[in-house]
Amino acid sequence: MTDSSFFPNFLERVQQGLVDVRFEKADGTQTNRKVTLSPNWIPADEPGVQQPEYEDLLESKDAILDQDYLRVYSITDQGWRTIKPSKLISWITG
Repeated sequence: MTDSSFFPNFLERVQQGLVDVRFEKADGTQTNRKVTLSPNWIPADEPGVQQPEYEDLLESKDAILDQDYLRVYSITDQGWRTIKPSKLISWITG
């Protein structure tokens, strides 16, 4: 991560809409995904985004970083995926 605002800004944006992310997968390869935590983009039949742990991710940012674990909805894959904050390379809002 490039600076202290990198991950908090990502959390804020992913809750608001679509974000194009590039990250390193568990097998060491890099991949791009279009992800979100915004209910506006997640199909109604996909549970998860209304759960308490997604209410205010900025308040939970330290715990997310400590656990190195964040579930996001992948528009690319049409399903929930895990991103490790330590493996997040870049992101842009889409």
